[in-house]
Amino acid sequence: MKKNIVAVLTYPNIQQQLKLLRYYLKYISAIELRIDTFWPHNIKKIPILLFQLRRSFPQKAIIVTFRFYKEGGKLKISETQRLKVISEIVSQYHKFINYIDIEYFSLIYKDVLKLAQRYNLKTIVSWHLLTKTTKVNFIKKITKLKPLQNKKNLFIKIVVNEPEFNSYFEKLRLIFKKFKTFKKLTFFTIGNTSLFSRIIGYILEMPFIYAASQKPVITTQPSIKSLIKIFKKMGLIV
Repeated sequence: MKKNIVAVLTYPNIQQQLKLLRYYLKYISAIELRIDTFWPHNIKKIPILLFQLRRSFPQKAIIVTFRFYKEGGKLKISETQRLKVISEIVSQYHKFINYIDIEYFSLIYKDVLKLAQRYNLKTIVSWHLLTKTTKVNFIKKITKLKPLQNKKNLFIKIVVNEPEFNSYFEKLRLIFKKFKTFKKLTFFTIGNTSLFSRIIGYILEMPFIYAASQKPVITTQPSIKSLIKIFKKMGLIV
């Protein structure tokens, strides 16, 4: 089965998390560096950390993410400032980076997409639906994302707040009906179905299954330790 677990690295306790990632090294495929947890007082630590990640985990993909609070991030910041921070990090340290994650419906989406293309980086286009929505609206949104499926170096990530299992399966069905494949698409939830959605995502070999290396940034995100423990008990990994 494809290795697709992403360890989410956040501030603080960096060295403890790196130690944990070394312990679970063979199970993870990528490390997401959540820049928003470093902003603003610890942002200068990012360059050294990127170098350390590439040196310590040369075979693992590095994802950089600066999430706005409405997208499941940690802080409020102007889009101008957010774009400036992302641009400075990517332009100077792109050799240490494999992916940039950006919200599709954010004001800086097109700018970040151009930035990724300029430095030949892959892009994870995210859509975080953290409030309730109608079936019609959900279909409209995933329809807008559909054309991105065939874009080079581009992956799609859809995250919804879903407490009900029946509703989760309905959304999973709608997404599969629209996209036909999960080769370049990841779909998971927060809420009561969060862990279950990651198990399904792993079985369906979605490209990115996220797990926290310490206290989760977003509610109900499972830890690396608990996720791997469950996958082992299910016989999904050895």
